Amino acid sequence: MIKKRLFTPGPVSAYPPSLQAALDANIHHRTSDFKEILTSVIDALRRIFGEPAEMFLLTSSGSGAMEAAVTNFFSPGEEVLIASCGKFGERWIELANKFQLKATVLKFPYGDPVNPDDVRKALRENKNLRAVFVQACESSTAVQNDMDELTRVVRDTESILIADAVTGLGTMSISVKDGIDVMVSGSQKALMIPPGLAMIGISEKAWKRVEASTAPRFYFDLRAAKKSWDQGQTPFTPATSLILSLRESLRAIEESGFQNLIRITENRARATRAGLNAIGLEIFAKRPANAMTGVVAPGGDADKITSRLKQKFGLQVAGGQGELKGKIFRISHMGYIDHFDTLGVLSALELTLLELGHKVELGKSLVEFQKVYAELK
Repeated sequence: MIKKRLFTPGPVSAYPPSLQAALDANIHHRTSDFKEILTSVIDALRRIFGEPAEMFLLTSSGSGAMEAAVTNFFSPGEEVLIASCGKFGERWIELANKFQLKATVLKFPYGDPVNPDDVRKALRENKNLRAVFVQACESSTAVQNDMDELTRVVRDTESILIADAVTGLGTMSISVKDGIDVMVSGSQKALMIPPGLAMIGISEKAWKRVEASTAPRFYFDLRAAKKSWDQGQTPFTPATSLILSLRESLRAIEESGFQNLIRITENRARATRAGLNAIGLEIFAKRPANAMTGVVAPGGDADKITSRLKQKFGLQVAGGQGELKGKIFRISHMGYIDHFDTLGVLSALELTLLELGHKVELGKSLVEFQKVYAELK
């Protein structure tokens, strides 16, 4: 029997009390009892999103919130800027095209972050741009964008900043109050519950666009969501079991401190990269994310590495996507994991590389991991 350990960039290892809470989902969603639960969840989300003017919980994956961010703030033919540095940035492009927005695209090589100066230049050259779309963290390449600088670039323009924070929330310091106008996220990452819920926090500046938008929408119509939420309801049947799960996870996160979660994740990421560097492995991203680390597979052995980690050690890490398939593998730093779990990943990786014929000094990655981890107070 092999114990399974989940180290993919999503879904992640779930918080056990959250999974247990989902079993108590024998509750009707149009009752005062559920209204109280939903209200507590929305209030907690408001706090970790940075007190947005409007906060919504959607029954969908994070991609549903991305679609809502495209369909609720614009009319067909309006001009937007998309800064893409990976596969999920490209999803913004697909959505913009599907809903007939006129997109100017700044495309950066896989592994590179978005360059804020290029965004600044594009905004100066085209005053008709209504929004900038970006990833807080591009999980396909394990790149973390400079959201502090991007918010400064967009803040004093007519554009709104729309950020995919599905992987960024809870792993880096970002919020609506710091200048993100539309921030979307999902349940299966740092919030430590299964997939199926998406969240969207909206600034006052962005909410003014909603009533003027003529783009078609139905299930993801935020006007309908607001009308229902003013009555403490959702416009459609919510995922009650997942909302009960989320309540438990949010309780635990807030009790230990939301900023503390980010701090621990950042330390785990740095410690892991120190360990990987110690055994000669190359980090793929030029601006590495806290949420996960992308590793260049020696000898192009990414598929063999991920397969053997799973089969021999029960460790599920992720391979590369798109043009990176077979070239990199990605180790998550999110979810219900701890110091010893990550040491286990590095230990298993050393043994796997040795088995595949690569030169490895056993234990070296563990020593370097410990040194950085010890900095966490």
